[in-house]
Amino acid sequence: RELIVKPLKRILPVLQKIQSGDFSHTAQVRNSDEINMLARHVNEMAAGLKEREFVKDTFSRYVPKEVVDQLMEKKIRPRLEGELRAVTVFFSDIRGFTEKTERLGAEQIVYILNRYFTSMTEVVLQFDGMIDKFSGDEMIVVFGAPLVHDDDPFRAVEMGLAMLQRLKTLNAEFTHEGIETIGIGIGINT
Repeated sequence: RELIVKPLKRILPVLQKIQSGDFSHTAQVRNSDEINMLARHVNEMAAGLKEREFVKDTFSRYVPKEVVDQLMEKKIRPRLEGELRAVTVFFSDIRGFTEKTERLGAEQIVYILNRYFTSMTEVVLQFDGMIDKFSGDEMIVVFGAPLVHDDDPFRAVEMGLAMLQRLKTLNAEFTHEGIETIGIGIGINT
C-alpha cells in the first residue's frame, strides 16, 4: 500500500496546481515504473496546457476573444479554398511617416510605433475588429470575417472615431514625454 500511496502523493500537489491554472510545476520522475510513467504524462499534459495558454494569450492580444475561443474549441474552421463574403476593411496610417523616420531615427520611431499600435490594438478589440496586418505605419482591420455582425460597417466607423479620441490621449502623453506627436489618416471600405 505504501509503495503506491506515497508516490501518488508526490503527484497530487502538481495536479492541484495544474487544476488552478499554474502549469509551471512538475512531478518528479525517479524511475520507469507505472507511477513514474504517470508522473511523466502529467508533466507532458502540463507542458501542453502551458503552450495552449501561451498561444491563446498571444492571439488574444490581436484577435477578439470570441474568435480565439472559437478557434481553440474548433468551432471556426479556416476554409483553405476561401469564400466570398461582404466585409468592411479599415485602413489607417501615420501622416508624414517617411519624413518622421528620416528625422527622428530608428529608436524613437520604433518606440512611437509600439506605443501607437499597442494603443490602437486595444481599440480594435473593443469593437471586435480582426487585425489583418501591420505594415510599416499602416494598420489594416477587417470586420465581417471570421465573425459577422449586422453592424460591421458601423463598427468600423465607430472604431475609427474611437481611435481618433485615443490618439488625442496618446499625443498628450507624447507631448508630456517630449516626443513629437503624430496624426493619422483613416479609410474605410465595404
